[in-house]
Amino acid sequence: MNKFVAVSAVAVCMAVIDSVGGMLGLWSVTGGDTQRLLITAFEALTMLLLLGNSVAIRQSILNDPALRHLRVVATLSTLSLLVCLGGDLVNFNLPQTYFRHGEVIKHDYLADSVWFFAPGYSLLIAAIAVAIRKTGRGLGALYAAWAVAAVVGVATLYSMYLPEAGSYVLRMTGGYSVIITAVGFTGGVLIWAFGGMRAPAGIWWVGAGVILANLADAVIGQFWIYGNRGDGFFPIAREVNWIMYVGSQALVIHLPRVVAASGRIRSQSHHPG
Repeated sequence: MNKFVAVSAVAVCMAVIDSVGGMLGLWSVTGGDTQRLLITAFEALTMLLLLGNSVAIRQSILNDPALRHLRVVATLSTLSLLVCLGGDLVNFNLPQTYFRHGEVIKHDYLADSVWFFAPGYSLLIAAIAVAIRKTGRGLGALYAAWAVAAVVGVATLYSMYLPEAGSYVLRMTGGYSVIITAVGFTGGVLIWAFGGMRAPAGIWWVGAGVILANLADAVIGQFWIYGNRGDGFFPIAREVNWIMYVGSQALVIHLPRVVAASGRIRSQSHHPG
């Protein structure tokens, strides 16, 4: 097994152990301070492991003169995860404060994490867009996908939001709903641009990871923020989201590797036109 894949697999196993243990009642973030801090530290270690893996992947791209054309993709990919870590820190809710922005949404601190996840996932979209552009096809489909994503994102928010949630929460989650929906659609275009059904397995895995990011955030919106009339289905929604989120990031960080391995960009860079 490739060493980068192995590290991602370890991170996913850590997330599964963490969340399944929580679901079974072996430990819980709603327990005492010591237990909660230990869980948070374990989850932070999981994300730092993925960040280290992403940095190592980027360095492998930078060290290969034949892959100079993918340096921007690798850098944007790593920066995406780095910025998203700020959102993870907010979502850990270390101060244990609730109803920060109103009296309806208990876990409204999740809206604050949008300040990190929105630019973080925008960097991921940019990384994928650069990769797609370098294939010489798919940009039109990408623009069309973003337009559709805007409509779907707004419709998704409308289907779950609570009018009493307050303007701040509604603005933050509404804007983010469009961005994260665009992320999912971008993953689909990535697969199409690299051959669709005939795309390499690595592209399929990364594309699936990008789409999974969209689904992970759907769990947050439907069941953690707006679910149960604003009280949230907590902590079960958190546990489910954590597995999906870590699984998504564990796949997405391999974007520069699988793009390089596909050969599509390399061959076109040597045979322009």
